[in-house]
This record gives sequence, structure tokens and C-alpha cells, in this order.
Amino acid sequence: MLSLTLLSLTANTAISTQKQLQEIFGDMVEIRSLCFEDLSLDSKISDMLVVVTSHTIKDMALEIIEPGTKTLIADRIVNIEAVSKLYEVPEGSSVLVVNKLYDTATQAIEQLIGAGITHLRFYPYYPGMDNWNSACKYVITFGEKQLIPEGEFEIIDLGIRPIDINTCIEISMELNIYEKVKHTLTSVFFRPSLKLLYHYSQEYSRNLFLTNKLQQLLNIFKSGIMLLDQDGKISFYNRKAEQLLHIKDNYSSHIKSILDKSKSYGKDFFITIDDKSYHIEIDSNSFGDDLGTIIVIEDIKNIEKIEKSYRHSLHERGLTAKYTFNNIIYKSKKMEQLIMKARQFAKSDSTILIEGESGTGKELIAQAIHNASGRSEEAFVAVNFAALSENLCESELFGYEEGAFTGAKKGGKKGLFALAHKGTIFLDEIGDATINIQKKVLRAIQERQILPVGGSQVIPVDIRIIAATNRDLQAMVNEGLFRQDLYYRLSVLPLRLPSLRERPEDIFPLFINILKNQFGINLEKFPKALKEELERYKWPGNVRELRNVAEYMANFIQLNFDWEEELLSIIRNKINKTMDANDAHAEAIIRRLEEQSQILNFISILKTLDSPPFKWTRKRLCEALQNSGVSMSESQVKRHLLVLKELDLIQATTGSGTHIKESGRAVINQFKRNMT
Repeated sequence: MLSLTLLSLTANTAISTQKQLQEIFGDMVEIRSLCFEDLSLDSKISDMLVVVTSHTIKDMALEIIEPGTKTLIADRIVNIEAVSKLYEVPEGSSVLVVNKLYDTATQAIEQLIGAGITHLRFYPYYPGMDNWNSACKYVITFGEKQLIPEGEFEIIDLGIRPIDINTCIEISMELNIYEKVKHTLTSVFFRPSLKLLYHYSQEYSRNLFLTNKLQQLLNIFKSGIMLLDQDGKISFYNRKAEQLLHIKDNYSSHIKSILDKSKSYGKDFFITIDDKSYHIEIDSNSFGDDLGTIIVIEDIKNIEKIEKSYRHSLHERGLTAKYTFNNIIYKSKKMEQLIMKARQFAKSDSTILIEGESGTGKELIAQAIHNASGRSEEAFVAVNFAALSENLCESELFGYEEGAFTGAKKGGKKGLFALAHKGTIFLDEIGDATINIQKKVLRAIQERQILPVGGSQVIPVDIRIIAATNRDLQAMVNEGLFRQDLYYRLSVLPLRLPSLRERPEDIFPLFINILKNQFGINLEKFPKALKEELERYKWPGNVRELRNVAEYMANFIQLNFDWEEELLSIIRNKINKTMDANDAHAEAIIRRLEEQSQILNFISILKTLDSPPFKWTRKRLCEALQNSGVSMSESQVKRHLLVLKELDLIQATTGSGTHIKESGRAVINQFKRNMT
């Protein structure tokens, strides 16, 4: 259950603010309300979120809030609906504004003046104040009548000042429920002002003074607000609406298009005016049949400002994807086809499984897919199962409740699945997850719900899943090391990332790009011999190994050493070592094969597998061997294949056939050298 704690200076403020937030968030958030009057000096407060209801008590609050607890300092505003009472006070009257502290009293005065109440003279008062204007006939209180000094006053109670809309938006974003409450937020904050607008528009002909004051009041809103009568004619509007809709003589050419679009899109939609985009909200039945239509127009720049602030908070927490498809360097046809497929996959919300060797750039592809998807503005959360122990894995993935285990943080902790809500979770090295964790991940993927460790209530999550592995999951399924149901859940949209040796035409462009963009070295000329050596080497460490060599060379180039000779020496040395190691390994394999059966039978099978169609069923393999003059029964072929698989020379996958591996080709080549 989502929860937050309100911390206020007085009990009245605490109760009123709690009621306000409950109206917005309903049953989605458990709200606890505390005030300093009821707390001891050694109190310590912790929750998912603590909201302090005034900047004036910020320092006091921080002393009793548990370190590390997410804290928001609220801004509060004058209750617009209650402000109408002040228009009945004679112009020039002296009015005492009462609050708990001097700062909160002066802040309230500033807000009253900002709301257009300029016909009165305001004086601040707080309990215990030595010198104050006792000649005031009127006194304004904000739901705190007990703070009014002794004397004969006409009391105007404007009610507890509510938290402003920006703070409420921040709260909803921190709790990941903004999308669910955004319409309620608009209604709660605009309805009092619109009621006031309606009331004074009816009084317009009788009281021009009050209407002018109402105009001042509405002009403080950043949104455009407009009231249409039953005939669709403009009866009232604020300055922002006038600017955005080019209203002149109570007429705007954009009204018809707004009303027409509302017939198709309802009360909430976007519209373009003068090549700029705006958000429109329409309410036709708020306060009675004779009201007409209220239109609220919002410049999307204001919405973008809030979203930018939210994205900044994601960036600070490291929950963003850095790379896009434009960051991927390639020339090969294989990568071109893979990128085309990945771009198409990005358009859906289906689960993606990226397979490929270590160092091929699986996370780079995952980030690019996220940034090309409809979730690009939301969190990208990466989980590396190879780096998580089983003891920590469950609490890291799904979070935990307070007191779930020894050492658990006070207030609990959000898991990575919860942090990815509305965004993408990247399950890297999923093949390294234990069977027990696989089971829990499967449940989260199937149900889109998580249960924190020590928790009793599931939490729904809206996430896009991208998984990656350098292991053969199908083979692991066959061996009982990976759950088959999880494999099928992950492999909805499969992507196989080719190794660097499978796309040698990409090696040189990548090498030059790394030197230029990561180390600031721009080589105008590059020896052809060096380029050929780079492409001849197999790069078992893929792009990661290529980057390491580039970094090494960058240091040589900066020191003005003979970098060409050094690079040539490095690559040739790598090739020789790889060849020596491969030759020795291949020779050892050949000796083991000779112990099993006639070596020519194994070599014939490997050669056949290394020919089109490259993936063979056992039946087709037997037919091909017989056609080439090799006399072996199907049962003999089966036994030979088991030996080759055990020696890791071939890959056999149920339903996909059998194919040769690089180690198998190395054995063929070594056997040829031995025969010459």
C-alpha cells in the first residue's frame, strides 16, 4: 500500500491538509497526519514520502525526519473560493492577518495581494507579538480562530490554506500515480475558481467593481480560462485565454474548432493553434443546466516543464537510457537487418529477448529500443543477474517492507520492478538467475504484479520487459537449468546480436569511432595493413575487447610513439596466441575423438554440418552422409553427435536442428593441417 506522512505545525492544518489529499488520492494512498504539537523532541519520522506543509518549519522538520527519507516541502495557497468574502469589506479598511508564525502571516498577505485583493490594508499578527495594529476592525484567520488576539473584531475565516497544485503533482509523481489522478487534480483545483467565476459573471451587470476584481483574480492563473453561454458565445475569459485564443470583442475564431473537436474526442484533448500545441479541458455540466461551457486551455510548455522536472529526477537516480539507435555504428548487412527489426519491435509493448556473446552490446540495443518506444520518457531500470546473489536478488527485484528481515531499512525499500513502473525493465544475463528466482520473475511477468519481501499486499506494475543473455537458453531448458515457461514468456520477440567476427566489415568503423568519440583522437590516415589485421582477428571479447585495444592505442598516440607498429604488433600477437591456443585445443580434441571411433566419421559429420543449410535434422544428416559415401546407421550418427556435443563442437537444439560451432571448424582445420 502506498503511504505518506503529513507533518504540520498545528493540528488544524494537519487535519485539513489530510482531507485535501484524501480527496485527490482516495484509497490509493494511506495518509498519516502528524503535527509538532503532538511530537516529542526525540521523535523520528519515516515513510515512503514525508510532506512538510510549510517552508517555515522546514529546519524543524528535517531534525526529526529519518535521514534518507524522501521529503517534499509544500507550497500553500489562499483558498480562492473563500476570497470572495473580502470584497464585502470596505475599501481602505485595516485588516489584521493572523497566523501561527510571522513568516506564515506575511506569506498569506502576499498571496492575498497576488489574488487581486488590493483595496485593503493588511497587517500581520502572530501569538506573542509585541507590537501590532490593535486599531484594525477586521481580522482574517485561516481556520485558526484560537490564534486571534483579544478584542472586538469582525472575523473573516478563509479556512486552512490548501497545498498548491504543483506540490500535489510532485507527490503523485513520487508515488508513481500521476496518470491515475491528473484529472482529479485539475477538477479539485479549478472547480472553486470556476464556481467563483460563474457566480460573479451572473452579477456582472449589477456590480462592475466585483467583476473587475474577479478578472484580476483569474489573471493570476497560468492556464487560459473561458466561459461560454448556452449559445456558445464568450461571456467571460482571463488574460491568458485572450492571448492564446486571440479573443477580441468577445469573439475568437478558434471556439468553433474547439467545440467541434470535443464532439469527437470528449472533454480532454490536444489541439494545434498557430502551429503550437495546447491541451483543452471542457466542462459543460458542473453547476447546473444554465451554466454553459467552461473551457480551460493549457500551454503544453507548462506540462513539459513538469515532465522535464520528473525526467531530471529519474536521471539523478540513474534510471535513464543513454543510447539511441543513432549511437550504434555499423556497415554490415547483418546489423542493418537487426536494427530494422529492433526498431519495429520498439513500437510494441511485447517482451524482447536479446541473445548474443559477451561484449556484443546487448544493453546498448536494449536502451535504444526503450528510447524509440512509447515509454521513452519513463524509467529504464537495468538488472544484472550475474552480479546479484540469490540472497539479495528477491529483495532487490521486488523490494521489501519495514522489518522484513534483519538489517532492513526503516520504511522498507522499493524494488527494481516498482522503480520501472510505466517504463522498461532490462533483465540482463537472465540465464544466470537461479531456478527459484526464475519462478518469481515468471510470476511478475505473467501477472504484472509484485509482492515485496515481508509484504501482504501485491503491487501492480506497468512495465515493458527486455531480457538478454550470452547463454543458450534453449539448451539450458533441455538440461533442466532454465524454466521452459519462463523461456517462452521471454522469447516473444527474439533478437540475436551477431558477434564481431560475424560482421568483420563493422570492426574498422567501430575502432575509428571509439578513438574519435571516446578518446578524442581523429586519424586522417589509417594504414591498409593495419585495417586488414584488425578485420582478420576474431575478437573473442567482441566490442568490449575492441574498445580496450582502442584505449591502449589512444595512450600510445598521445605519447607520440610509433602507434602503427605497436598496434600491428598487438593484433598479430593476439592472432598468434589465439591460433596457438586453438591449435593445441583442437589437437587435444582430435586425440579424444580417435579414442572414441574412427576419426574420419567425426570429421565427415563436422564437414557436412559446416555446409548448407548449416542447421541439420538427424534424418537429413544421415541421408547426406550416405550420399557422400559414409556408411553409418542413424543410431551410429546419433552416438557420434552426442560425443561431438559433449566436446562442445556442435550445438543441438530440439526443434531447431544441429549446427557446427567455431570450435568444430577449428578441429576440421587442424585435421587438414595434420594430413598435409
